[in-house]
Amino acid sequence: MLECVIPNDFDQATREKVRDLLKKNVIRSEFIKAPGRPVEVYSLVNSPSVRLLDIPTTLGALRETAIARLGRGITVDMEPAQFQELQTDEIAQFCRALNGLISSGLESGVDIRTRVKVVYWQDKDSPLAGH
Repeated sequence: MLECVIPNDFDQATREKVRDLLKKNVIRSEFIKAPGRPVEVYSLVNSPSVRLLDIPTTLGALRETAIARLGRGITVDMEPAQFQELQTDEIAQFCRALNGLISSGLESGVDIRTRVKVVYWQDKDSPLAGH
């Protein structure tokens, strides 16, 4: 089962955060064979069983989208509450799209629902809770 770990905020969804988790030996890099190219995923280092993780770093790029939604000349520092709301909305939209793709797996003849699980970073049973 691949666990897709949804971040609480854009800062958790950056390549820098992933590098930090790798450096701290929380996760290690793994590769899955896929048509066209190997796909990088991560595994939890100190787990009694194998836990494969995906950290959607593409969400980090949505930070700029949220900033643009604030409006011209408005910065995150000027409107932190509004930025937080936009950040939450962007992450929620990503989750809805991801869950839709997972659910549509039956159409392709593969039941992805048995292979991918969406978890949230802050959940107590999340593999990355506290990091």
